[in-house]
Amino acid sequence: MRNYSEEIKSAMVAKLARPYGISAVELSQEVGIPQQTLSRWVKEYANFRGNGGGMMKSKRPENWTAEKKLKAIVEYENLDEEQRGKYLREKGLHSVHLERWQQEFVEAYAYRKKKTRGGDPRQKRIKELEDDLSKKNRALAETAALLVLKKKAQAIWGDPEDER
Repeated sequence: MRNYSEEIKSAMVAKLARPYGISAVELSQEVGIPQQTLSRWVKEYANFRGNGGGMMKSKRPENWTAEKKLKAIVEYENLDEEQRGKYLREKGLHSVHLERWQQEFVEAYAYRKKKTRGGDPRQKRIKELEDDLSKKNRALAETAALLVLKKKAQAIWGDPEDER
């Protein structure tokens, strides 16, 4: 097994971690390092980063935490137009990411507000449907019981239609 320097590992992981970067298979073919090794490095650096290290530049924007997304929105909104472009490039973002995240936060806030004000509308609908199902189950049980009684009565006294 060949040992690679930390600089090489860092460079390879950085290439793989870029937004819309190349795949481990493509990079493996390009540089001659096995794909499994490259993938393992990415996992190791991600774990290291998760434990406070800073080896990887950033995750893909789609995988950011809610806190990181909100921080990015706030930082972006406080910049002037010229600085915004630079900020987006540094973070590996597009303005569409920030717009989508902002809309998600607004929708989540509105949903939460509606939920606390009058209860969750989906829960109300579920309750209505459960009540309706319960009524129908009782009616079905009653109908089944009447049918059984009718059959027993016919067995005891005979079918009134047979006498005609």
